[in-house]
Amino acid sequence: MLEKGFVKLHRSVCKWEWYKNTATKNLFFHLILTANYEDRAFEGIVVKRGQRAASLSTLSSELGMSVQSIRTATKHLVSTNEITVRSTSRYTLYTVKNYNLYQGEQQAQLQTNNKPLTNGQQSTNNNERKYKKVYKDKKEKEYSFKRANRNKNVQQPSYDIEELEEWMLNYKSVKP
Repeated sequence: MLEKGFVKLHRSVCKWEWYKNTATKNLFFHLILTANYEDRAFEGIVVKRGQRAASLSTLSSELGMSVQSIRTATKHLVSTNEITVRSTSRYTLYTVKNYNLYQGEQQAQLQTNNKPLTNGQQSTNNNERKYKKVYKDKKEKEYSFKRANRNKNVQQPSYDIEELEEWMLNYKSVKP
């Protein structure tokens, strides 16, 4: 079972006809969560993007539902063309019909390249924290200057954006 990555889920799913049927909703969401996001070989066949090979007993144990509940939920999803099912003697191949519509093509690329994206996000977040800290420090100094020179006729120093950025680049002791 896949344990990394993410899936997209649109809020309109709340208006889906099976949304209030807990067993059917759980099975459908579980199939979306565990379906392949890229083609993979499995026991001599290729399980394509949006498909999942599993037995009824496997799904039953993964979801904590009875095998009969899995069968009933599967019938519901097949009847409304949410999934297709192809059974063999060893497993059942579940295909989420509109998987690409639900998840988009970009998701597969993001999941295979997730580590560089995460590292980029972390460095961006750190830079944002540093910038906010530097900006806050500058504001506090300006406020202190105004307060100290309230009754004096002294000009407050002004900072332009280039000077602030240069100062921020040289400011190395900021801790997030």
